[in-house]
Amino acid sequence: RMNIFQPKDVIAQYQSAKDRRSAWEGVWQDCYDFALPSRDSAVRGDSLGPRRGDRLFDGTAPDAVDQLAASIMSQLTPPGGRWFGFSVGPDVVASDRAELGAALERATAIMQSHIERSNFAVEMHQCYLDLVTAGTACLLFEEAPPGEPSAFRFTAVPLAHAVLDEGAGGRLDVTYRRCELTPAQLSARFQLSVEAERILGSKDRRSDQRLAVIEAVIP
Repeated sequence: RMNIFQPKDVIAQYQSAKDRRSAWEGVWQDCYDFALPSRDSAVRGDSLGPRRGDRLFDGTAPDAVDQLAASIMSQLTPPGGRWFGFSVGPDVVASDRAELGAALERATAIMQSHIERSNFAVEMHQCYLDLVTAGTACLLFEEAPPGEPSAFRFTAVPLAHAVLDEGAGGRLDVTYRRCELTPAQLSARFQLSVEAERILGSKDRRSDQRLAVIEAVIP
């Protein structure tokens, strides 16, 4: 059975998850202040931000964070190396395995080439920095506009903009992301959304006004 969420329900759930997360924000902010002050990392997205660097005594912690993040990246998602692949599953009959295997190998190569031409390496490294510093990270994976060198586009989402929550099964599989978009950006990003067009109906698409948007990934 599919659950249909109304916007007001999603906003309420986001706020509730954000309130529960507040117990960790001070700890996370301390982690960034001492270990990764270069990150725009005000966890609460408020006045905590401009303390950057004033609690740092030497470069030991930032150097360690950078080295561990680089090590994780070289082991899990090495730039220029193949770190994933598609293979034939056990239910495929023997007579089809060779043909399907060749097709999946070609698909793997195509996807790998798109990832290598994208900004994945830069953004993934930032995610590993967040992972080492705060214990979690968030990577936004989007389809790039037609004509771009790669079909993919990645963004390392700061913890100030991402809120994680448990789903009905008790797993941490719900993600909320708050961002602010201009009317033109909102229209381009949600061009097939009737709700977005309703919101934009009375607004100047050329305006620089920023509109708050909450994106929710809910199983």
